[in-house]
Amino acid sequence: MDENVDPAEHSPVVHGGFAEEHDARSRGRGLLLVMGVALAVRLLVLFFVQRPPPAPPEGVWRWGYEQASVAQSLLRGDGFSDAFMKGTGPTAWCGPVFPSLLAGLMRLFGAEGRALAVALALVHSLASALIAPLLWRLGRNLGREDVGRLAAWGWAFHPYGEQAAVSLVWDSGLISLALCVWMVLLTGVRSTDPARRLVPVGSALGALLLINPMPLTITPAALLYLKRGRQVRSWLVAALAMGIPALLVVSPWLVRNQRVLGTWNFKANLGTELMVGNMGEQDAGFDARLHPSWNRLELHRYRELGEVGYGRD
Repeated sequence: MDENVDPAEHSPVVHGGFAEEHDARSRGRGLLLVMGVALAVRLLVLFFVQRPPPAPPEGVWRWGYEQASVAQSLLRGDGFSDAFMKGTGPTAWCGPVFPSLLAGLMRLFGAEGRALAVALALVHSLASALIAPLLWRLGRNLGREDVGRLAAWGWAFHPYGEQAAVSLVWDSGLISLALCVWMVLLTGVRSTDPARRLVPVGSALGALLLINPMPLTITPAALLYLKRGRQVRSWLVAALAMGIPALLVVSPWLVRNQRVLGTWNFKANLGTELMVGNMGEQDAGFDARLHPSWNRLELHRYRELGEVGYGRD
């Protein structure tokens, strides 16, 4: 070692390296802890507080409604069809991912009974628990790790997060998890990174939209986020680097909907949901009396006009 070099001059770098490594380990333990606690709380609710309702022996329609009905159609080998029980025809009432997952669980645990319900609740509980560390990471990516940590622990004990995980036969838990993953990926890309870093972000966005197209409503905000620190040309390249992979991922589903149903939409139920939730005399939420799942006259019109025609009407 050079005698003229003072070791003390380099100690802050070494100490800083140790401090960063210690912070990373501490953060990793914190992420695992909050996820473990969130999962433990949801499992306690599942097995000791609120058992999920089993799929009834007469079929899964009144247990899982459209999602479970499409999953049953997939299980029979009839493809994406029969959103309102057997014989109601091809459908794009819901995205393809969740019914496919549910059909897989039906194959493993049976198309009815408590085993299926518990298996689905376990999947939802795990998805819900994984959201907690992602919120922490999202806060760190946005420069407010303290807020992210607070959000993570708040979600770990959030009553709705616990109750929904064991009671909903729908894509809510999966889409929430996927949305958090996508936002962490998006906020992890810096304005100085090359545009190719956004290709995985776009692919994740496409996968997200195949679960549920709801996140389309926040893509304008995502594009504004990409604008930060970028010139117009660089921003356009970044937007294309994210948008083209997303379009490639969703295009098979859109092409299928056009060929089978005659619509380029992700889903074909917008008109129906507007009717049951936004009529002039409505004062709050969903009016089941107008929905084809409850109203026999509306179901007859749905069969007569087809899914797309009914929604347009």
